[in-house]
Amino acid sequence: MNIRRILLVCAALLAASLFGQNNPDANPPMLNLSTRTTISADNPEAIVGIAIPENPDPERPWYPKNVLLRVIGPGLSEFGVANPLDDPQVVHFTQDGEEQAWTYNVTKPINPEETLDTAEARAAVGSSVAAAAAYLGAFAVAVPTLEAPEVGDFSLVVPLPPGNHTFVVSSESGASGDILIELYSLHN
Repeated sequence: MNIRRILLVCAALLAASLFGQNNPDANPPMLNLSTRTTISADNPEAIVGIAIPENPDPERPWYPKNVLLRVIGPGLSEFGVANPLDDPQVVHFTQDGEEQAWTYNVTKPINPEETLDTAEARAAVGSSVAAAAAYLGAFAVAVPTLEAPEVGDFSLVVPLPPGNHTFVVSSESGASGDILIELYSLHN
């Protein structure tokens, strides 16, 4: 197993415990984990994990835990990164190894054959993701609109139930390039 992958998972688990994720009384305003890596033929995947603890207090319903997940590829060029990955894709697995489908991957290009309702719904979800990022102080990334459908970064607010969650990032086309993976805990 790649040592970088192990370190990414350990960093996520350590950050969750340090920022009081398993103590609802700590009431953390934000948890953020970010790491930059290169996707290539030698390292075709980056794996990041997060553990969401069981709710210890039924009087304080804060589950599922909302997490802003971002994988920035093309958007890194705005920060002077010479070789950003053009087409990052993300697969989410639960602790049972089940792949979870995305309701809307708001940052994938809007397909001209999508119905107008679907495209408008994705644009609305994109606006809420942008608002969550702004609230957390994260830098803005482009989200597709009907007027500008081509965007390659991945950004989505994901409700996560208690348990271990793994996100596997790769290139959709098998290309190489740099990515920034970010997980933000949104206070529910």
